[in-house]
Amino acid sequence: MAVFRDCYLQISADASNWADLSTSGTVQIPAGAGLRPLTYKYPYGSDTAIIVGGKRPPLRLIVTYNYTDATVDNTIRTAYEAKSAFYVRFAPRGNATGNFLYTSSAGIITTPPIPEGERHSGTIVLNRFTFETPGYTKSTIGVT
Repeated sequence: MAVFRDCYLQISADASNWADLSTSGTVQIPAGAGLRPLTYKYPYGSDTAIIVGGKRPPLRLIVTYNYTDATVDNTIRTAYEAKSAFYVRFAPRGNATGNFLYTSSAGIITTPPIPEGERHSGTIVLNRFTFETPGYTKSTIGVT
C-alpha cells in the first residue's frame, strides 16, 4: 500500500473550487489498486502463452483527514449521499514548483465519511472516505 503523508491534498465537488486538506490529510492507495488484469492464451504447439491486457479497473484512494464541522465535511457527505461526481488531487512531494500533481477524473465516494475516535481522549478525531475514479492526469506544478 502506498501512503502519502504530508502531501499537498485537495478535494472538489466541481473540479473548479478546491478545498485544501494538506495540513491534515493522508492519501492511501491500496496494494494492487489499478492493476490491469491479464488474459493468457496458450496456442497449440507452443510452450509459451500469448498475454493480452484487459481493461483497467477503477483506481481506489483512501483519504484520511482531521475531522471538523466545516464546509469540507459537508461537501464530502453531500457528494456521498447524492452519488455525485467528486475529485481528488494530490502532490506526494508537496506544493512546490516542479513537483508532480495527480488529479483524478470524476469519481464517486464509495464509503460514508464517518468520524473515528473519541472526542474526550485528547487525540485528534479523524474522518476517512474511500473514493474510486476511472483514472487521473499527471501534471507538473507551476509548469505550463
